[in-house]
Amino acid sequence: MEKLEQVRRQIVVVFFAAVFLLGMFLAKDYGMPWDETTEFGIFAANIKEYARVLEGEDSTFVRWADEKDYPYISEYIEKDHGQSAYYPCTPWFIKYGYADDMRSLSHAWHRYTFFVTFLGLLSLYAIIKLLLKDWKYGIVGVLMYWLSPRMFADGFYNNKDMVFASLLLMVAALGIYFIETRKIRYAVLLGIAAGFAANTRVIGFWVLGLVGLLYLVVLTAQKQWNRSNFLKGVLIVVVFAVTFFLITPACWPSIVGYFQYVISQSMDFVRWEGSLLYQGQMFGNSFRTLPWHYVPVLIFLTSPLIFLMLMVAGHVLTAGKFLRFREILNGCEKYYLLLMAIVWPVLIYTMIGDPVIYNGWRHLYFVYGPFVVFGARALQVLMHADSKWIRRTAACAVGGQMLYLVVIMAIWHPNQFGYYNLLAGGNVEKRYELDYWDTAAASCIRHLVDKVNPTEPIVIGAYDGYSYAGLPWGAMVLPKEYQDKLIILPEDTYLTADYLFVDTTYREITEKRYEMQLGGYEPFDYDSWGDEYYSEDFLDNRLWVVYKRKGLE
Repeated sequence: MEKLEQVRRQIVVVFFAAVFLLGMFLAKDYGMPWDETTEFGIFAANIKEYARVLEGEDSTFVRWADEKDYPYISEYIEKDHGQSAYYPCTPWFIKYGYADDMRSLSHAWHRYTFFVTFLGLLSLYAIIKLLLKDWKYGIVGVLMYWLSPRMFADGFYNNKDMVFASLLLMVAALGIYFIETRKIRYAVLLGIAAGFAANTRVIGFWVLGLVGLLYLVVLTAQKQWNRSNFLKGVLIVVVFAVTFFLITPACWPSIVGYFQYVISQSMDFVRWEGSLLYQGQMFGNSFRTLPWHYVPVLIFLTSPLIFLMLMVAGHVLTAGKFLRFREILNGCEKYYLLLMAIVWPVLIYTMIGDPVIYNGWRHLYFVYGPFVVFGARALQVLMHADSKWIRRTAACAVGGQMLYLVVIMAIWHPNQFGYYNLLAGGNVEKRYELDYWDTAAASCIRHLVDKVNPTEPIVIGAYDGYSYAGLPWGAMVLPKEYQDKLIILPEDTYLTADYLFVDTTYREITEKRYEMQLGGYEPFDYDSWGDEYYSEDFLDNRLWVVYKRKGLE
């Protein structure tokens, strides 16, 4: 038995080591989203606040930040966007930021983003292993999460939604382990993790509150109220409050003012006034609000189908157990209730409360980890069925789904964010958003240069400003030998380019905005200007199209 346990541990260690090394290796392949430099600025605004307190306003960092026009976070409109999870990146940020080496900074940023995602994977494994009492389903659950193409890609560069999703999993795991063991180390770690989660997204307060509520209910139901358990609960609150205050310099001038601002922005994000492409129609705050089904439909269209079916089955199975009320607080059922309470009120609110949501369901990525837990539970039930046919079918379906995902993600790497399942149907680029953040611009430029193999620099440009925004950032993260083969024209001189780039999402958005008389760019006849030369794809979904000017040799 001891030897089997040792083998199990070795398998788990090797598995996570392989995931970690692969992620660190792949991180450099992802392009720079067009708002990444804004995120750098928010991060710098936080560090600038610490530099002023620790070294004074004449410190090197403050002077450098002033030169870059980075404000103090407490005076910044973006103070509701916490960056505390990235504080360990400060040495790299200073090293590459002072040198204006955006390529190295972006690569380091992406590797660190994956590191936080990796911590979320470890937390997901810990949750599933405890609830299902079987390490193998923990591994399967991690694969379900990481091999979901949207989660995989965003886990390298989405420094808000994926980071919060990982922090939520950490809080959930530490909360569950604390309630189970009552160990002080879990109480301290829970308070710290919750502080970082709340700094990243205000909903972190909700998550810790639910964990605390469950703790109180368990103590009451099990008649375990005593001085020790009470003080452990107080310890969590104190550690959380101290952690949050120390890592949130935006709240230092006025805690009340800070929360008023954060809550108001969470309820009505007035700083964004953009356009969304959904089911072939245009939506926006000022002209057409999103329908209630926007988030659930996109979750269904962008999640692997077999995983999705397991998640739904897991919810049904768990809800059936809840009907027997006495079972809710027995064993692990209370933790499934906790996970449901974390995600479903927020999901329902997004459907009926009309909050500002854009670029798909990324703001709700934190629900996916809990959903995977329910999926793993359903799979365990199927694998313990009396029927051998059911067991084999379940194993083949999940294994086949994972193999398929590995193959397509390898072939179309690094464009996994463009994944839609079969439910989406064909011609996705005309009906749904694909590369909203211009992330695939880098790989598109790289592949074009490889295809042309020029001896002299090629001249590239874009007609619309949204596509154009991806070109300098995309080129910036490429190796110097690629950058030296490019000349990027100013936006208004696109007609003289050798190759014209267009992000298909923004082609649809700009054309529809013009049709609806919302302003913006007039439709451009790309086929008259040139011939389609290359497209950057994921499966049949075209993310970017490159046109070659007619007459160009």
